[in-house]
Amino acid sequence: MDRWPDPAGGFLRHTRAFLKVQDGCDGACSYCKVRLARGEARSRPVADAMAALGRLVAAGHREVVLTGVHLGAWGAESGKKLTDLLGALLDIPGLERLRLTSIEPDELTAGLVNLIAASEDRIAPHLHVPLQSGSDGVLARMNRPYTAARALENILYAKEKITRLGLGFDVMVGFPGETEADFAQTVEAVEKTAGYLHVFSFSPRPGTAAEVFPDRVPPLVKKERSRTLRALSAELAYTFAEENVGDRVRLLVERRKCPSGKQVGVTGNYLRGELLDAPEGLGGRMVSGKVVGLHPDPSLTRPDHGPATVLVRYLDVVP
Repeated sequence: MDRWPDPAGGFLRHTRAFLKVQDGCDGACSYCKVRLARGEARSRPVADAMAALGRLVAAGHREVVLTGVHLGAWGAESGKKLTDLLGALLDIPGLERLRLTSIEPDELTAGLVNLIAASEDRIAPHLHVPLQSGSDGVLARMNRPYTAARALENILYAKEKITRLGLGFDVMVGFPGETEADFAQTVEAVEKTAGYLHVFSFSPRPGTAAEVFPDRVPPLVKKERSRTLRALSAELAYTFAEENVGDRVRLLVERRKCPSGKQVGVTGNYLRGELLDAPEGLGGRMVSGKVVGLHPDPSLTRPDHGPATVLVRYLDVVP
């Protein structure tokens, strides 16, 4: 099987395309089977990635999402860095925006953050970080390669440098041995930094170290902790959306409309935007607009999973 399949033509019905540039993982997180299933980390060569991205842009994609099992480890096996790849890809003529998938907290380097900050939305000002926990004890049992303090230092640096950064976290509740104090530390960490959360409950995976860990958290406790974080996520999403009111944004318009019949899209910092006063037929186009308010539907302004929806007054099509 071709490790790096040609994506051109595979996303013609999609607003954005996805380009796989990395596979495998050299980590050893105690709860994860990725290393067992996908093998060692390996990176798509720069020239190959550039050629594939060029074909996607030529097919009409304004935004391309870079994917990988461990995206931040791109190039590690050859002494290169993800910033090397991004610098090369930004030279592709006609590319309007790249978006990164998940980036580990310890891989939010100053070099990567500064490149995103300087790209003027050509690299989306949006990071999704698998923080997992704000407790050092839990992180150690997970065998995560960072402390909570180190993760928060990197995250706060990114928030300082990248204007109006959209920031989401993966957070796991109920890892074996997680105490109320551990959970409280997680709540405190995400309250300081996140714009939305993806919340998961621990479940043992066969063949992983954590499968046999003692001190299992009772299901009802996991459920309550999950409920607490989802409620917090809704408030964080609402607050971040409010902060964007009045901002001018670039929005990639989706090819399908929302239930109200309005055209919708996604901003660089990962807010969903419903377009007002816009001409028809903008699907797949990058447009500029002004955030004029929050969506009137409370379920869309306070979602318990992911970003909020704002109202964006259409201004013009980005040339």
